[in-house]
Amino acid sequence: MGLFRNKNGKLRAWLRLLMFYAAAAGAALALMVALAAALPSSQVNKLHPHSLAAVNPWLLAFYGLVVVAAVAAAAVVARGLLDGKAPLASLGLSPRGAPAGLSLGFGGGILFLAITCGLIALAGGAGFRPAFSAPAALAAATGPLAYFAVLAALEELTLRGYPIKVLDESWGRAGAVLSTSTVFSLLHLVNPGAGVLPLVNVALAGVILALLYLQSGSLWLAIGFHWGWNFAEGGVFGFPVSGVAFNPRLLEVATKGPAWLSGGSFGPEGSVALTATSAVLILLLMKRRIPYPKTPSGVVAGGAPI
Repeated sequence: MGLFRNKNGKLRAWLRLLMFYAAAAGAALALMVALAAALPSSQVNKLHPHSLAAVNPWLLAFYGLVVVAAVAAAAVVARGLLDGKAPLASLGLSPRGAPAGLSLGFGGGILFLAITCGLIALAGGAGFRPAFSAPAALAAATGPLAYFAVLAALEELTLRGYPIKVLDESWGRAGAVLSTSTVFSLLHLVNPGAGVLPLVNVALAGVILALLYLQSGSLWLAIGFHWGWNFAEGGVFGFPVSGVAFNPRLLEVATKGPAWLSGGSFGPEGSVALTATSAVLILLLMKRRIPYPKTPSGVVAGGAPI
């Protein structure tokens, strides 16, 4: 036993995570620098958290996809070389599990946010009107749909994915869920409108996503849920997504009443309605393992052995 290795001779969790993040950051930085050099400076300068509403969502999705590729590669290499595990299967990223996981998660995320936004509206905290005529609505949805898919994949690969597997094996499930959810919340500290209630709700969202992953064995499911959540929030109902406004959106929202009800400038994550719906969902997820399709080999379709 020592600072760098445990009693089994395996690299300690903190060192494996440090190596993973260093590799991911290095690969992503190299790719982003190359892209920034190839794109006009006017487009690069728009990529700032407070001005995303003015940026082409397809440009954001393209940049994000480059970073996703770097993080995914780092996760696969770390899981295989540092942990000695089958990378895709143990990370819940089996390609065969992608269609079911993404579709189930996406639908669940939309439903969850629809219920939350409905509660806010019923309590008098928000009203909605169409932002587009029917023929233009479908075209308006495609950009946010692509961007939020990439954002969800990036955040799940970076904060759950490989990190939560390492922490689950080293600290246990509770430690892995609580630590990653706390970090997830703190990363939103600089977002516009952040405060105590919004950060608590972001932490609860982190718990939901972590439980979806660990209880099903499929990271695709967590990615899909995160994708549906953000798309419904910003692309459909027109709320800010954790304080950041996006265009285009299918509905225009007019918030009313106190911020603790409407969510204020932070969006539904700033509302007690989301606190309530999150608490209910977390209790449901804690009580039972998520049934998930198996392949003939007895492996969860997302990839994790059961």
